[in-house]
Amino acid sequence: MTLARLLERLEATDVAALDAGGVSARMRDVARLKGCIAGIEAELARRANQLSDAGAGLPADELLGRSQQMSRREAQRASRRADTLGNVPALSRQLGAGRIGAEHADALASAAARLDDGDRTLLFALDAELATHAASSTPEQFRRHVDRVVDQLAADRGLERAERQRRSATLAKGINHDTGMYWLRAELDPESGVRVFSALDAELAALVTADRDPEAAPGRRRDQLAAQALVGLVTSAHRSRRPGRTELLMLVDHDTIVNGLHDNSVCEYVDGTELPVATARRLACDADIYPVVLGADGVVLDMGRSRRLATPDQRRALRSMYRSCGVGDCEVPFDRCEIHHLDDWAKHHGHTDLDRLIPACSRHHHLAHEGGWQLELDPATRELTVRLADGTLHSRSRPGLGPAARSSQTPPGRRQPTHPETAPTVGQVA
Repeated sequence: MTLARLLERLEATDVAALDAGGVSARMRDVARLKGCIAGIEAELARRANQLSDAGAGLPADELLGRSQQMSRREAQRASRRADTLGNVPALSRQLGAGRIGAEHADALASAAARLDDGDRTLLFALDAELATHAASSTPEQFRRHVDRVVDQLAADRGLERAERQRRSATLAKGINHDTGMYWLRAELDPESGVRVFSALDAELAALVTADRDPEAAPGRRRDQLAAQALVGLVTSAHRSRRPGRTELLMLVDHDTIVNGLHDNSVCEYVDGTELPVATARRLACDADIYPVVLGADGVVLDMGRSRRLATPDQRRALRSMYRSCGVGDCEVPFDRCEIHHLDDWAKHHGHTDLDRLIPACSRHHHLAHEGGWQLELDPATRELTVRLADGTLHSRSRPGLGPAARSSQTPPGRRQPTHPETAPTVGQVA
């Protein structure tokens, strides 16, 4: 559909007369319109840079800032997006057709900026595959996929990158004199970040539980409790019962940790961030190992030494499959989810069995219980079918081991496993 036709249909829409399906359809029209406009903007920006290089006009970032009143940072992002799209015509066509959004292109541009010229050329050569993947992914899922591809291209430089990240870690602090509030901003390397986030999440969970006390101050938002959690950790006033070691979880298959990278390697922190094999081996030297037996599609089949009703073991098993809420494309992180019993434990005497449990964010958990949503889980593949209270299909999704957890695509250079294999979850690293 042409840009003019999209505009005509949107302008003719009587929004007040739309039902839920009509609202959803017009929202899709808006997304296509945004994609079309972003594609045109990228073409104009590339042309602006060509003219500027010839001494006949302003560079794209300056022109974007002036003509669209963009901030300098946003204008630079748009200019970088335009340059990247000039090297990936298939992805650019997806954007121009409104099948993807500018955030997809920004994810690729950010990843490409981290590569040297040779690896960047290899990344752009995957244009067709990237375009297909982007069209079936949310921006966040696509970002994880691109990050994984980039890590594969630069696998032999993983330790170099990890060391560079450690050297680049920063923390800034100051006082906002307008509000009198103190502020902190930190950028940490992945290993340090996982440690800090794990400790902070544990403290936050303890505070959230305490905040359910009827005598606690009502209406406090999660971000306010998170600030309190950070203060508690730094000042040793924490409420969470933490051992002397912070639980740092990573996923790595046995062959990789013993023999190094291979076509089906998994070597990452539990949030999907890749880590060098040498780092995984170092962390494994001082870790408790929890074997997780996986089927060919990445579904957890069994947990070594786990007890059927042992909640910590089951959470580890679910965490090894899910990066986030199990419903549709919801991207609320796993550690902010609750474990939902598909068979209501109280009403239907549901068993707390792994094949009847999924992680669910607070919103989707409430919708499953109070909202009448119907959730059906295939025990073999863990494909989750979600229907609204009236039976309308909401989504079908399944987890998978690795950052591109919701995608059925196989990252370049990787084959889908054709037999069960064991991947240990490594936890409680000092």
